[in-house]
Amino acid sequence: MNTKKPPRWDLGNIYPSLKSPEFETALKTLAEEIDALESFIDEKISTGNTETSVTELTKLAEEIINRFNESYELAETIGAYIYSFISTDSFNKLATKILSQFEQTEIRLRMLSTQAQQWIGSLTSLLPKIISNSEIAKAHAFFLEETAEQSKYLMSAKEEVLAAELSLSGSSGWEKLQGTITSQMKIEFELDGKVQELSAPALINLHSHSDEEIRKRAYEAEMKAWKEIEEPLAACMNGIKGTVNTLNKKRGREDALHASLDAA
Repeated sequence: MNTKKPPRWDLGNIYPSLKSPEFETALKTLAEEIDALESFIDEKISTGNTETSVTELTKLAEEIINRFNESYELAETIGAYIYSFISTDSFNKLATKILSQFEQTEIRLRMLSTQAQQWIGSLTSLLPKIISNSEIAKAHAFFLEETAEQSKYLMSAKEEVLAAELSLSGSSGWEKLQGTITSQMKIEFELDGKVQELSAPALINLHSHSDEEIRKRAYEAEMKAWKEIEEPLAACMNGIKGTVNTLNKKRGREDALHASLDAA
């Protein structure tokens, strides 16, 4: 078995590093875009600023599509870049810290997206005209129609904000704990005449070892390791699914599968 340190992906074509000026600029740009998007929503589409002209509504729909596309493209790039460090090394304290900070920015974008969804839902009867009047809207017709359809399951604006803010310390927190526990778990395993500490993926890789006895021992060691951490993992699962079930009930979903099947 090759025990050399595994190679790392070169992500320099995205940003030079987590400490680079380019990455800092990207974070700043995203924050500025979200500030501008928030002002746009408050001024143009919030309750009390309802537009009656289909032409004007079409222009607003085009702008909100373009603004969200731009912000989400940048946010997804930043998020994937940060997570690439954590997914390969959950001990990376710098990446973990930056991810926590980024999530505070990301949650703002999510809350604005909910506000936009509420607005699009209010235009359900006018969407056919808006889509026919705009190439941009036409290219995003499925998104607009699906967003309007799913808007009926939104809670009140205040409840949606609270749910989004609590997610960081709730379901997302449980998800992080599960990932940390499983990624940092080490299992003692005798290989090549010496006892080694292997991660779960490294042990699972031995399932395809050419030696039948090693494959058997690797499987048994893996099952034993999962058994030893089953309690905290069960708590994580209960925390995540408990949140989902509570919100689905509050939103008027039929059951636990309804949201996934309906949005599929």
